Amino acid sequence: MLNSSECHRVAHERLREKQEMANREHEMRIQLVLNEIPRLKEIKDDLAQNMRDFTKFAFSGDRSEEKFKEYKARSLALQQERKELLKKYGYPENVFDEPYYCHLCKDQGYKDNKFCECFKRELSEVFLENSNLMKIYNDQTFEKYDLDYFLDEDGSQGKSYMMMKKIFDYLKLYAESFRASSNHLLFMGAPGCGKSFLSCAVACEVIHNGGFVYYSPVQDMVAQFEAEHFGNDKSVDTSVYKDCDLLIIDDLGTEFKTQFTDSVLYNVINDRINMKKPMIISTNFTLDELKETYHDRLCSRLINEFLNIQFVDRDIRQLKKVRKSQKNRGK
Repeated sequence: MLNSSECHRVAHERLREKQEMANREHEMRIQLVLNEIPRLKEIKDDLAQNMRDFTKFAFSGDRSEEKFKEYKARSLALQQERKELLKKYGYPENVFDEPYYCHLCKDQGYKDNKFCECFKRELSEVFLENSNLMKIYNDQTFEKYDLDYFLDEDGSQGKSYMMMKKIFDYLKLYAESFRASSNHLLFMGAPGCGKSFLSCAVACEVIHNGGFVYYSPVQDMVAQFEAEHFGNDKSVDTSVYKDCDLLIIDDLGTEFKTQFTDSVLYNVINDRINMKKPMIISTNFTLDELKETYHDRLCSRLINEFLNIQFVDRDIRQLKKVRKSQKNRGK
């Protein structure tokens, strides 16, 4: 598992590889054109020689206007001949231009002191690969979220639909404007109501915008800390739980409860609160069940430091099965 700085390094390497590939493909195209039109090679050499001669002239101290015009006229004539030949053989005029994988930033990776889209695409892929989201990621984006599951039986947009629409709109805005000062979110609701889906949707949007997200079911998180604390596996590294820009802890309450697990949960949550690094935690528990299960210090942070988002009790998984069954019967 890579940390944030390592992800940036890998993204830079991947972008550089694509730039080098674009250069190689450009050189191959140039060679094909020159093989097909041998005169172009002569023009290319003549232009280079004309530039060398002009450079010598410029530094010789000779200020002859006539010679200057000669060099310029020769260059323009050669360029015009090249243009006509390329047109004749069906090639674009810019076939010899400097090759760029990304013309927006000219392969710098930055534009206007910000990451260019070409680098953000590479970084998003690396972040996603190292986010631990791949196990649940299946196009679970805002665009794929279907609010129709919350329509009333008669198809109208009732209270349930409007509540989930409000949650959906808030989370979309949250993801698009995500920053270090963003709220900690506590997703609460019954199994199958869409908590994990919308967690993933938020994560994907934050990643797309250049943020490092780490997702972990609570049981996996505890297992990693146990392996680090009690095991001999030196490869286990739990620093990602502090380092990532957004931490998503799924299914709080499904972990095997011990003094150690309580300590892990409290330390991770408390540390990130103190560092002002946002979290999304999902649970099937109600507030009363959280209070019954966890000690006061942890409950205090979950209740007072997190924005509680109560999902509508609707089993989307079951509704999807019903939809699929109805669709199959209709064939």
